[in-house]
Amino acid sequence: MHGQHAEVECPCSTAASVCRDSHEFSSKLEYALESEPVPMTADMQRRLTWEDATERFLDVAELKASERPGLIETAVDKMAWLAHNTLTGMVVLQLKCLAIS
Repeated sequence: MHGQHAEVECPCSTAASVCRDSHEFSSKLEYALESEPVPMTADMQRRLTWEDATERFLDVAELKASERPGLIETAVDKMAWLAHNTLTGMVVLQLKCLAIS
């Protein structure tokens, strides 16, 4: 899908649209500037609040039980973290010792 954008559902899909090229954009912009907007419903207004956006974000960000790492993955992650922090700590210590010398 190089060069194409996935269409995402907008909370107020009647007020938003995707333009395929600059000509389509120009015509839609002219229409928007020359006409009155459709009044927003209470539901549309609610969907544009931070609270509703946060709820939608948390819904999609929540890990499902099948997506959670298993015991082996967790152990490997912890060992990698420990190795990284130990090795990078040694480098910092070596640099400090060189700076003191």
